[in-house]
Amino acid sequence: MKKTCVSLVKTIFLFCFIALAGCQTAPEETATATDPTGKPDLAKVRAEIQALETEFGTATTNNDLDALLEYYAADAISLANDAPPMVGKAAIGDYYKENVMGAGKTHLYQTIDVFAEGDMVVETGKSTTTDAAGKVSTGKYMALYEKRNGRYVCIREVYNNDEPSR
Repeated sequence: MKKTCVSLVKTIFLFCFIALAGCQTAPEETATATDPTGKPDLAKVRAEIQALETEFGTATTNNDLDALLEYYAADAISLANDAPPMVGKAAIGDYYKENVMGAGKTHLYQTIDVFAEGDMVVETGKSTTTDAAGKVSTGKYMALYEKRNGRYVCIREVYNNDEPSR
């Protein structure tokens, strides 16, 4: 009987060990793709940021304010050319409606470089706007993104035109 009890205890212990091991959660994946050294894979990050910029350009060109505002975090701050800081999506949306969007304008945004650490990415880029008459204007920008709910959103940006605006 002693042998049977020991076997039963071992079986129960083994069953509990397997059950507990199965209950453990897998380690969470990092929010940013990493290379074998654990550093962010900048090529993947850059592609993800460029995809956001392409969506942003399409939204701006199509005067689609709702799609444009998906690019920003609710607490975003934007520092535009010749304007006071805009805090939050509503202020940023008002600025875009009044100063950027317009019939016949095409907007393109090109990622030049990215720097990443954890869930944060800094991007530098170039903007190109073509108006209905074909006049082209260019600018540059720097944006800070944070990965929230699995997607990068812009939390801070600064941009200005290459030529004087006034």
